[in-house]
Amino acid sequence: MVIVSAHEDEDYIREALSAGAAGYILKTSPARELVEGVRAVAAGSLVLTPSLSRRLAQARSDPARASDRLSARELDVLRKIALGQANKEIARELGISQRTVEGHLHNIFEKLRVSSRTEAVVYAAHHGIVSIESVGT
Repeated sequence: MVIVSAHEDEDYIREALSAGAAGYILKTSPARELVEGVRAVAAGSLVLTPSLSRRLAQARSDPARASDRLSARELDVLRKIALGQANKEIARELGISQRTVEGHLHNIFEKLRVSSRTEAVVYAAHHGIVSIESVGT
């Protein structure tokens, strides 16, 4: 399957590829590139618009970049997770609902490509987003 899209967001592209797409070509690509891409996918190759390939490769080589996409509120939630706080406590302290905290956690997990609170804290500590030394003080 080849996705032809106007979306250039890295997460969107990764999601399409994870869902089974073998090609992702921007609508703004020249017609020749589109035709060649479809033929390459039909022959069994994986095809990405060249500019997207470079961007995805850069994002992989710079893991801290994912943390740059965290919102200020997501960073607040992540810091509170590092302190060992439960969702209910985080919600109370930030003046938001538990459901909103869960939404922020979901976004954090997606952006950092982790699947648990522990992994998120380890990732954040490793990349200097939170300091383990400040946890518990």
